[in-house]
Amino acid sequence: EKAIYFSEKGNDTDAGFYLHAMANIGEILKRKGEYDSASVYFDKVLDFADKGHPTHQSAKKFNKEYKKYRRNQK
Repeated sequence: EKAIYFSEKGNDTDAGFYLHAMANIGEILKRKGEYDSASVYFDKVLDFADKGHPTHQSAKKFNKEYKKYRRNQK
């Protein structure tokens, strides 16, 4: 979380370190079953990562899973 804090404070949110930190925290939360919290982190990855970046691809994959999760919650 410190990596995220310093990246945001220094406006270096397009750096790979920041993107991987966000994606990894999202993955940890997903494994814990905390999909709503994970969604916040993956949304930030989608905002800052280029479309070809591996973190962007994993965030898109999560969003598809998250939509199914939300549909089943209704």
